[in-house]
Amino acid sequence: MQGSNNRELRLSPSGASGTGDALLDRKRLLVSLLSDREAVRVICAPPLYGKTVLANQYARMAFPPSDVTWVHASEPEFLLNLDSGSFDKAVDECEAAPEKLVVFDGISKLKGKRRTNLVTLMGKLHTKQCEVMVTTEDSTLASDVELPVVVLDAREMALSHDELPDQYARSTQFGLVPESQNQLPKRIMPPVALDKANGTERFLQAFVRHAPLSSEEALAYLALFAGSGELSLLLDFFGKESKPDIALVESLFPYAGVRRTSSSFCAFELSNMGRHELMCAQFASIAPFTRYEDEDSFVLACAELCLSLGNRSLLTLGLENTDLRLRYARKHVDVPLAEELDGQVEALDDAAALVPSAVRRGKASPVRIDLFGRCEITRDGVSVITKGELRRKAKLVIALLLVNNGKELPRTWIERIVWPESNPACVRSSFYNLWSYVRRILTPPGEEPFGSKRSRDTVSFAGLNFESDVIEVADQCLLLHGCVDLETCKRALREIERLYCGPLLPGVQNDQIETYRITYQNRVLDALVDGVRVLIRGNELRLAQHYAEFAFSIDQTREDVVYQYMKAQQLLGQFSGAISAFVSCRRAMIDRFGVDGSGRLEELYEEILEEVSSSGDALEVLCENPAAFG
Repeated sequence: MQGSNNRELRLSPSGASGTGDALLDRKRLLVSLLSDREAVRVICAPPLYGKTVLANQYARMAFPPSDVTWVHASEPEFLLNLDSGSFDKAVDECEAAPEKLVVFDGISKLKGKRRTNLVTLMGKLHTKQCEVMVTTEDSTLASDVELPVVVLDAREMALSHDELPDQYARSTQFGLVPESQNQLPKRIMPPVALDKANGTERFLQAFVRHAPLSSEEALAYLALFAGSGELSLLLDFFGKESKPDIALVESLFPYAGVRRTSSSFCAFELSNMGRHELMCAQFASIAPFTRYEDEDSFVLACAELCLSLGNRSLLTLGLENTDLRLRYARKHVDVPLAEELDGQVEALDDAAALVPSAVRRGKASPVRIDLFGRCEITRDGVSVITKGELRRKAKLVIALLLVNNGKELPRTWIERIVWPESNPACVRSSFYNLWSYVRRILTPPGEEPFGSKRSRDTVSFAGLNFESDVIEVADQCLLLHGCVDLETCKRALREIERLYCGPLLPGVQNDQIETYRITYQNRVLDALVDGVRVLIRGNELRLAQHYAEFAFSIDQTREDVVYQYMKAQQLLGQFSGAISAFVSCRRAMIDRFGVDGSGRLEELYEEILEEVSSSGDALEVLCENPAAFG
């Protein structure tokens, strides 16, 4: 398509070359685009997922610049030329152009005649032996193309684990850590996030400018706002008629981090201010897709969502409107107080921050103490340690109190654990200094330290508003003990997986803490085994395998854990995986205990081998697990 007469279509690829300098090469995706060069290639993804960059990389790799026609389909001129038929005329007049590339970059959601004209134009280009490539946010466009089509959707465009630079590969940011050690994570990270300086802000601004066009996209925006949690919290925003298709959300909007299998979501991470900015811009656009009659009711529901998630800072930001603050206060505070607050703006600001408990009225949000796999102490998502790191001995005292549910503990007992080799008569002043430090760290700014009327003989968390993964995990484990209800079991298992991120207080060497460390690990494993049994009885085999795998990643030497893991895989026909688990367990037990396993595991192993032999998969399994048949 050479010549000045074809200017309507012709644009030098230099016009797009500025977007070709990517933060990484998408070799995996380029291979997909090369798989069928006679097909129309449609790259469909949300903003800033690298659509234009990928198309430009392909153009540079496969064609000289003179053989590329780059059409800026987001420009008004494109729509005018599409309406007038100028494109069709240009194509009709040009000679056959083998091995040429035409890229329609940034096609919007076209309707009616325009959509038909575009599809017709692509057909004519295909007849002229041109390669056609389209970048768009319209997930339905590919279905209208009456030609062979190769589609790269949003899930494909999101970064895979092997594409991440080393500094991101082990990061917990953007939901990239696997759900268990043996499972690769879902891809939710847009390529723009690799721009460490401006990537997240660019991503945010793109969504601030772009209004959702469906209930599925509205749910994805709510996921960005909420951050993470149970999927049911988001689905509650929608009525029966507007209920989103979760499969579509998962495929079209990966940044939402929706996981159908676990009924949860973990979205691309934004700051509280970023979440607030996004929703302020899109409240009016999202509300019509929900079950709420007006925008204010929807905003109030978002405030309720913040409350459910324990994000007080975001809650306060969301209740900027005085009328909304009053409505919120009336709902969560007793009516007389709400009426008393009417018209008092400053007091309403305080009311907006209240939690739905009269006991806790007016107090700061709870301090959050997480000790599984880390030691983090936060309030409203912000660390309470402003300088340096929490003292090691303070960690010990906090852990000892938490594993005992914050109840009173003898001072002398704590002293013996924290200062095991010191003279008891010499540690009293050290203990009081340490306890004063702990109280100061955990108490909200401006409030009287908890436990100020301390007994000289005991200490506790009495008077402290706190939450902890230690207590929450213990509660969920207790819930699973003897549990027979399938749904209750699923919820408890999800919570344990979310909360138990590793051993108790890792990196701290102390005999008493090590005892508690083993106790809690065994408690978690007992609960997981109980839960997996319930899932197997309920024929939830995929979930059973998932949680059994999670337990196996914690301890490969527990007979009951390995048995349930092997059993779940056997029932799913995953014989190779079951055999691998047995071999790994046997090796781990030899290394740790000098024995090679129990008769129960051996019996299940032999049973699986017989099944493999009868199924005709013996050769395949043998190739994958040669050591298993030694």
